[in-house]
Amino acid sequence: MNLEAAEEYGALLFTEKEVKLILTKEPNTVENAILKGQLLTEATIRKVIIEQAKNGSSEAQKIVLKWQNQIKISKIR
Repeated sequence: MNLEAAEEYGALLFTEKEVKLILTKEPNTVENAILKGQLLTEATIRKVIIEQAKNGSSEAQKIVLKWQNQIKISKIR
């Protein structure tokens, strides 16, 4: 696993499970391949939203906080 890439996706507030799937060279099922594609598209969107949050967009900041809370909840489970 590429640790630099893992860190990059972690900074985009993906869960550990999502990062592992994104970094999988060849998903083992069609469902995982589809999910990987969806997550990669979401990564592009998250980059934009996080950049907007850094530039002071309150709506973007709310979205980023929501993602952070979801990660915290997934770690508790």
